[in-house]
Amino acid sequence: SAERVKKVQSQLRSEQRALDREMRQIDQGSTKTKAEIKKLAKKGDVKNAKILAREVVRAQKQKNRLAVSKARLNSIHMQLQHQLGKS
Repeated sequence: SAERVKKVQSQLRSEQRALDREMRQIDQGSTKTKAEIKKLAKKGDVKNAKILAREVVRAQKQKNRLAVSKARLNSIHMQLQHQLGKS
């Protein structure tokens, strides 16, 4: 029914917002970590800088996974929208 579809769409939107929030947090964390890496590099602490650099790479991969999930949710949302339009 249309009410059920609208309820599901609402849930999809809230999930997408949650993913957006998580992606923003990852970005903020990465920015801080990159600044820390620069500090360590200036000090010549290559070992710890490399460890943090790996962390940044991991964070980017996580962000990419979240973006894919968000795209999937958006696709489902569009399909539901299409179904609503047909009925």
